[in-house]
Amino acid sequence: MHARAAGREIGSSARRCLAHFARASEGATAAARVAAARSGSGPAGARAPAAARHRLDPSSARAFASLAPSPARSFASSADAAERPAEAPSGASGASGASDPSSEPSASDVFGVVRVGGAQYKVCPDDLIFVEKLAGARVNEPIVLDDVLMVGTRSRTIVGRPAVPNASVRAVVEEQLRDAKVLAFKKKRRKGYQRLKGHRQQLTALRISTIDVPGDLL
Repeated sequence: MHARAAGREIGSSARRCLAHFARASEGATAAARVAAARSGSGPAGARAPAAARHRLDPSSARAFASLAPSPARSFASSADAAERPAEAPSGASGASGASDPSSEPSASDVFGVVRVGGAQYKVCPDDLIFVEKLAGARVNEPIVLDDVLMVGTRSRTIVGRPAVPNASVRAVVEEQLRDAKVLAFKKKRRKGYQRLKGHRQQLTALRISTIDVPGDLL
């Protein structure tokens, strides 16, 4: 009983689908005939020319136009490529490449990572860093920090294991000072216990002067 009902339902669905496709095809044929008649290329039942058959409607034309690359974007990429200097062949050798001073790193391009008092600082020449107080360090006294963990330039970096051999950072003590106060507050509820303490960490201000790196490393 159920199988027969299911078969009747499937048959009615198939008939509805066939009727829908038939109406759609008839509408498309009528629309093609009207378009051919309006274009004046022939009678209403004549076949439209190939150009008319392959012509896109306005909505489809706009959709394809949005997919095409815009001239401004292509022009910008071409300008960037034009402004880029041409690279010399790898096998070519010239005096200009050997005597170019820009190929050698300057003092301002060199950076280093130094460890002071258990903390690590990334430093460059003329930088000012604040480290934990160095006992015995006096103002305007030059010091040497030899625990350098990393040195590098814009194009090359050398990582130590754990320190870079024969590398050092020279600095000058600028000031002995104390950091801003930090408050430590403790309280226990319903016990009448509360404590408030302040702490100011003692620091040393160092001005980085130079970063010494062996010539064979950079």
